[in-house]
Amino acid sequence: MNRYFVHLSYKGSSYHGWQRQPDVISIQEVLESVFSKILKERIVFHGCGRTDKGVHASQYIAHIESINYENNFDLVKRANRILPDDIKLISITAVESYQNAQRHARARTYHYYFHGDTNPFINNISTYRQDLAEFNISKMRAACSVLVGSCDFRSFCKQPDQNKDTICHVTSCYIWRHRSSNRYCLTITANRFLKSMIRVLMFQLWKIGKGTWSKAELMHHLETQELLKFINSAPPQGLFLAKVEYDFLSIDNQLDPLSIDPDRWTLY
Repeated sequence: MNRYFVHLSYKGSSYHGWQRQPDVISIQEVLESVFSKILKERIVFHGCGRTDKGVHASQYIAHIESINYENNFDLVKRANRILPDDIKLISITAVESYQNAQRHARARTYHYYFHGDTNPFINNISTYRQDLAEFNISKMRAACSVLVGSCDFRSFCKQPDQNKDTICHVTSCYIWRHRSSNRYCLTITANRFLKSMIRVLMFQLWKIGKGTWSKAELMHHLETQELLKFINSAPPQGLFLAKVEYDFLSIDNQLDPLSIDPDRWTLY
């Protein structure tokens, strides 16, 4: 039995997240059904992580094991003919039997898109903020710098007690601005992320932008791990898993909005 890394992307609007769940449709369930049908064996997808209901992935990596697939036919092309239009296979790469899509990922990058002008064509891949004109984006950008480094994010996740620890090492955190429209993107890279961590942080950064919270309060919660009085999170549709990094494999992402046309975006 051979192991393969599967590189794919998906629009999560119609799915209840990555992971298979009873009575609802998931990305994992759809992929396993299609691959099992083509390869005529039971295929199980082991993902690089979970994404919540409505969250997207412009780059997602999973591993599978198969007896019947030996690169003697174009599995990517065949699967894409069957898969729904909101899931796209990009490549399949043979790897060593011990290499694991989740455990061996050394870094993940997420993008969160939000915009201030009504646009029916991006409302399910970006979050509309009708109050965006009131935001001080410079304050939000300054607060991003506080998140970089090894920090305890216990205050900024849901169900923190489910983790052995809540320390994440964030290597970068920026806000990008679209050059020709009222659109922004938060990008954050870390070795790991906790449940709903990015969406909770995004909501708190919006509060900093509106002046109802502060960089000092952000620093206080990072230093003391004091829980927020209310755990609110940004809507799911703006969030993309955008890059997964491995020491033994280099995979480009050419489907993320920020990656497709980088010249249209600039660091704020």
